[in-house]
Amino acid sequence: MTFLVIPIAAWSKLGTEITWADLWDATKPPFFSGSLAGAAGLLVTLTLGGRLPPILYLLAGLAVVLGIYAWGLLILMGQKHVYMDVLSQLLPERETHQERTPDRPLSRHASYKPNDRVVC
Repeated sequence: MTFLVIPIAAWSKLGTEITWADLWDATKPPFFSGSLAGAAGLLVTLTLGGRLPPILYLLAGLAVVLGIYAWGLLILMGQKHVYMDVLSQLLPERETHQERTPDRPLSRHASYKPNDRVVC
């Protein structure tokens, strides 16, 4: 599967204006964070291998690998703003106990009316 990354990437950018530099810029943060997390997982294996019951060994390795990956991606690679933006769009907004007035709807989409037409 690893050997298929380059041919699939070449095929997927065929006929577009995407360059190899654009692909590298997009894949660099997850790649380096994954490499760092893999190294941390290897250290967990070398230090804890056979010393803990299997379920605790699994949970310790999982916590270290996911923690290092998240830290590397969000903090070290500076991707926190990207994922915070995604979460803000996915999670519903909290409703505050404000009174609804015509000039201030409860949500940002409450003033939308499907019959509004924009004339250009």
